[in-house]
Amino acid sequence: MNTPSPTPTPSTTHAHIVSSYEAELTTLERSIRDLAAAAARQLEDAIDCLVHQDVDKARAVAARDAELDALDDDVEAACVRILALRQPHADDLRLTITTIKASNELERIGDFAKNIAKRVEAVARFPTLPAVHSLPHLKDLAVGALTSAARAFAERDADLARAVWESDAPLDAAYTALFREIVTYMLEDQASITPSTHLLFAAKNLERVGDHATNIAELAYYLASGTRLEGDRPKADRSPFIGAGADGA
Repeated sequence: MNTPSPTPTPSTTHAHIVSSYEAELTTLERSIRDLAAAAARQLEDAIDCLVHQDVDKARAVAARDAELDALDDDVEAACVRILALRQPHADDLRLTITTIKASNELERIGDFAKNIAKRVEAVARFPTLPAVHSLPHLKDLAVGALTSAARAFAERDADLARAVWESDAPLDAAYTALFREIVTYMLEDQASITPSTHLLFAAKNLERVGDHATNIAELAYYLASGTRLEGDRPKADRSPFIGAGADGA
């Protein structure tokens, strides 16, 4: 004889709802780290393609941006669903809102990687410029900031978030040095102007990754502490003044 399934009691139903809700929040926390890892891989591969002038791989990297866009869409949809169905409050509401914003920052970083990858074909038509070998260092700084910001967000680590927020200056300084190096090539050899211009855009994209990483760090700090970082974050980008006699060189 079949034994009928027990009728769910209000307490078991409530426990299931709470468990499901907690699982959704845990997924949100993990999603930012997953998105950041995907964006970091895109940057790593895009710069590798540029350094080695690998056009075929660069096309594949650019095409992969659609996957990161889809992840961003999934995160946003999950957040909207939580807002609509769970009506979160306090810490849970803060997590949901900051996750949407952080996800958008990471999607933009993916766009920078795609932009770099799309420049490979143009650069590959010219002899390799020595300046291209400075890009991996800039990339390492950008990816390091991105990875740390995502970890601060996932772990709600306010101290790490502040450290990332305060560490943008070295990336700016490295970008300024590379900017000066590339401009020097352009002035000395007109034939290098076209590939050098593409390298300048690639370097600027990496510098902007650092800006978006610090934005994520600001969100992580707010998520962890409930307060916002005050003051202006340290900046060291002097590229606008190069050639104007005010760059301090």
